[in-house]
Amino acid sequence: MKTVVFDLGGTLMQYVGMPYSWVDFYYKGFESIIQRYHLNISQEVIEKSVQMLKGFNPRISGREIEYSAEYIFTKVLEPWHIDITIFQTGYLGIIGVF
Repeated sequence: MKTVVFDLGGTLMQYVGMPYSWVDFYYKGFESIIQRYHLNISQEVIEKSVQMLKGFNPRISGREIEYSAEYIFTKVLEPWHIDITIFQTGYLGIIGVF
């Protein structure tokens, strides 16, 4: 038997307790990265990164291009002016805080 699964965005399935959008976790996620890696990042720069991350969120701004997590986090961390190789666990470590 072959199975095709599509559109898990709430049309066919609903995940109880899962938020429709992860925007509420953006600030907490960035703060966790800052604390974990002992970074000195201003609130203004965090806000810029949050706004950039919202720009990649298809539930907010819509998009027709699929971006990798590596691309998204490279872009949203650019305003931090840090060497992203400090993240020893790579992007999975960053994504894990979101």
